[in-house]
Amino acid sequence: MSRIGNLAIPIPGGVDVDVNPGIIHVKGPKGELSQSVDLGMTFTRDEGTLRVSRPSDERKYRSLHGLTRTLVANMVQGVTQGYRISRFRESAIAPRLMVRRLCCSSATRIQCVSYRHRGSPLPLIHPRAWA
Repeated sequence: MSRIGNLAIPIPGGVDVDVNPGIIHVKGPKGELSQSVDLGMTFTRDEGTLRVSRPSDERKYRSLHGLTRTLVANMVQGVTQGYRISRFRESAIAPRLMVRRLCCSSATRIQCVSYRHRGSPLPLIHPRAWA
């Protein structure tokens, strides 16, 4: 059972979804996208939604079920709202280590910050990040 794969994909007005065997095209106000999909995945359209279903419970189709649904949902988002890239990203790598990626016009700098217990952060800068 795929929890992600079983979710319906909302299709807003102005978005056209064309499903062909092995490929799906999504066209909207911000452009059009296409993605190749496995031939076993089937798509059903309801009123304003699209559902992805798998042919069997084989391991291959279980793993592709959620992936296919997420790819199509991201395509719908891309042609309606667009994609946004932030200039500053933080992601947790370990409980006490944060990685900050600062995007500059010339290069991308990576700064690792290690948090001490009840103290200020210690910047740990990777030597190749400034090259």
